[in-house]
Amino acid sequence: MRPQHINFANEKLNALLLNGIIPLPNLPFINDQRLIVSMNSARTRINNTEGINLEEIIPSAFLTNEINANNVSELMEILNIEIQELVQLVYVNPEPQTLKLLAKKITLWGGKMGLSGVPRNGQTNHFLLSPTFNWNIYHKLILAIRTLDFNLESFESINEYLKTIPRLGVSFFTKHLHFLTTNNDSLEQLPIYDKNIASKWFNKNTVLFNDYIDFYSWIKEQSAIYNIPIHDMERYMFNNA
Repeated sequence: MRPQHINFANEKLNALLLNGIIPLPNLPFINDQRLIVSMNSARTRINNTEGINLEEIIPSAFLTNEINANNVSELMEILNIEIQELVQLVYVNPEPQTLKLLAKKITLWGGKMGLSGVPRNGQTNHFLLSPTFNWNIYHKLILAIRTLDFNLESFESINEYLKTIPRLGVSFFTKHLHFLTTNNDSLEQLPIYDKNIASKWFNKNTVLFNDYIDFYSWIKEQSAIYNIPIHDMERYMFNNA
């Protein structure tokens, strides 16, 4: 018998397709408005947090100009390129400043919840701001994700790293998984599993790491059924969360 949250996701998908809401073969781009709100919120939160310099994270053109429907796609593309360049760099040069810059850029992509629990004065144990955080742990996590295989044992080992990185929540962590599996030979680029997906598609009130394997297995199955890349299937779910 399939878990209840898988049945819930199947029922939601079937209802959307039955009602003709954004047919799968004609997927649109990601929901711009939700992304715009998320990135503007993240930019404001970062700008108001001591210890994080917005100028090193975001392209200069977006420092003063509001992120909007006319420029959000450009910003996403620039950030994606910069993040992938940093991923390649930390493989060969794992300096703490480079590792920190990578994490900060993913924070902007991830929305303000990437800094959940961080007060404005920056006094926190959040790994991005902690002066004592061992960035070697983050580097080991990056290397582990690079060779990650999709099985329970492999993911449990990743979860052990997650537990040692202060304030790196599951939702924000899956954004790291998304970018860091670009160069994984065994996996497609892993999808993001945030609170909206967990709530609206899996009927879950909290984002749990143990649910991620079920989520990935389900989205991989659906992408095969409809002959759609996992990344596009994730966009569909995001648009309809």
